[in-house]
Amino acid sequence: MSSFSITYKFPVSRHVYKYLVCKTGTDNAIATRKNFVGSILLCMLSPNEDLEHETVKDSKVFKVTVHDEFYLQNGQYISPKIANAFNSVFDKCFREELFSHCFCAKIKCEDTFLNAMRAFMKEYRLTEDDFELDSLYRDFKRRKTEREHFNTPQLELLFTA
Repeated sequence: MSSFSITYKFPVSRHVYKYLVCKTGTDNAIATRKNFVGSILLCMLSPNEDLEHETVKDSKVFKVTVHDEFYLQNGQYISPKIANAFNSVFDKCFREELFSHCFCAKIKCEDTFLNAMRAFMKEYRLTEDDFELDSLYRDFKRRKTEREHFNTPQLELLFTA
């Protein structure tokens, strides 16, 4: 039996696009249960009534190919709601990884959060055209107190052990 695949084209914001390309090495990922993008997408193919999403503005297209073994099990239809939720899920992953990076850099290198954020953006080849640093930093500051209270003792143990 030959393998048939479906390629979905998801609208994603520019910073999410660059983040996914850096994480996967391509803008056309192959979905499997063993990889980051594939496992999330295959979960999204199941019926979800509680997905939050917002329409992506100024979007790029990130493609994910799903082989027949998966779409025959899960179905092949992805609604506009699911397609837009794809961006929301990976935007949350992006922010979580960025914020964790900032806390680790602050503890290990005694660097400022803003410098750590700039280094992270450089690593992912993000510019002010992709995402405004001031906007990202404001979001970070809003969430910083809850994260500091929860994460700092555990992270300090990692770096002092």
